[in-house]
Amino acid sequence: MMQLVYTVCALADPGACETRVLTFTPRLPVACIFAAGPELEAVLEEDERLVAWSCDDTPRLAAEEEGEAP
Repeated sequence: MMQLVYTVCALADPGACETRVLTFTPRLPVACIFAAGPELEAVLEEDERLVAWSCDDTPRLAAEEEGEAP
């Protein structure tokens, strides 16, 4: 199981950004690099812009993404 950790910003307000985590299962860990595009395209809203993403095989909790203690 892999996680795509990605940051999106609102097109109308480029300062309104948030980091999200999408869990999925690529066939091979290296496949995350190639699978990321279609996976992210499926979850982005029309009014959002992708500004960064990475593949991670370490589970993250929602509180960790927001910089809060678990």
